[in-house]
Amino acid sequence: MRHIGLGFARACAVVVVSMPVPVVWVAAVALGVHWGAGNPWSWLMPLVMVCVGTVALSRPICRMLRFLVTRWTGTVVPSGYRQAVPVTKMSTGFWWNGFTYERTSRDAEMDQSWRLRWTDPATWRDLRFMAVLPFTAGVVAAVPPAGVVVAVAGFTQPGLAGRVAGVLGLVVAVGCAPSRGGSPSRSPYDSCGRRARCAWPGRCGI
Repeated sequence: MRHIGLGFARACAVVVVSMPVPVVWVAAVALGVHWGAGNPWSWLMPLVMVCVGTVALSRPICRMLRFLVTRWTGTVVPSGYRQAVPVTKMSTGFWWNGFTYERTSRDAEMDQSWRLRWTDPATWRDLRFMAVLPFTAGVVAAVPPAGVVVAVAGFTQPGLAGRVAGVLGLVVAVGCAPSRGGSPSRSPYDSCGRRARCAWPGRCGI
């Protein structure tokens, strides 16, 4: 039962991490329908909402998933993000960020951040991952919590049908919850993707 409870908790964690982007999509569709489904211009703001929300959530969600994988299995998944170089003040007084000259260091760092984000192949990899994550992980992980919801709803209803629904919900929740979760183990790589000299849970793990 302890393993089943741990697997159920991990399934809930996967649902929470994998579903924010679909929530943004559903909210955008509902907003477009509310403003008028027949008017093409009513979908402009929801479309911007979907794009901005997906881009803004992609890296935090992928970082959280990599953390969970490392925490649960000890396997470190390198992010592969390009690292920013320090901006340099030139003799002309302008700041060089590797791409353009800016008047202030803040502007140089902001321009550098956006350029790195949009030219980084890892950014587009994360966006592709966001498109499939709700279907490959979120839906599957949502089965045990859905079983608990059905069980609670069934047992609160009078009559035989409610009890049958409650029992079936419990069977689904217990049967679909991962009963043997991964445990931290030796990982040959550190958080930067290089060969690590220490084992999990040492200083190279997250």
